Formats: sequence, C-alpha cells, structure tokens
Amino acid sequence: MKEVKLQTLTRKFKNMKQKEKETIRDYCVRVKAIINKIATLVEKIEKEIVIKKVLRTLTKKYDHVALIIEETKDLPTIEIDNLISSLTSHEERVLKRVRGGISNSDEQAISIKENENQGRG
Repeated sequence: MKEVKLQTLTRKFKNMKQKEKETIRDYCVRVKAIINKIATLVEKIEKEIVIKKVLRTLTKKYDHVALIIEETKDLPTIEIDNLISSLTSHEERVLKRVRGGISNSDEQAISIKENENQGRG
C-alpha cells in the first residue's frame, strides 16, 4: 500500500507544471505539498531536484528568470523559500508594470478625449 502511494505521488511530482494563470506562490505551494507527502513515506527529496523541477516547469514567461537563476546561483545550496522569494518578486514587478501601463494608457486616452472635446467647443 505504501509503495503504491509513493509511486502515485512520485508520478504526480514528475508530471507537475505551473498552470498558465497560476501564481508562483500557488505553484510552489502545490510542489511543497507533494514533497511533504513523499517525505512522510520515504526520506526527503534532495532540494536541488526540487529547485530544478520548479525552474524547469514554470510557464514560458519565466524562462529568462529561470535561466538567470540557473546560471548565477549555486543550485545545491539555494533554499526553496529563497527561490520562491526571487520568483515572486519578479512576478510582482511585472504585474506592477502591467497595471501601471494600463492606468497610464487610460490616463492618456482620457487626456486626448478631453483635449478633443475642448477643441470643438
């Protein structure tokens, strides 16, 4: 019974990928949950395996960040929480830019519209 459960969890871990609309934090919570379940059945999975798994299975929009982390960090020594922090801060920075870009565009559109209306008057 224990062996079957372990095989199922291992297969889930191997097949995991970040979903397109899933945040970094949510994806990492899912990864950690499976790792913790596996750890209750056997010894811990090496953290380097987990780090590489997370970096390899992020959506394409994180490819450049994953590459930079792989090239600049010592993967065997990085902690999963540090990885999550780095990825989350990047995600938040991108979201701020997107939101900022939308609000700036809206302000520009309103300003143009107001100028058009004033010119007609």
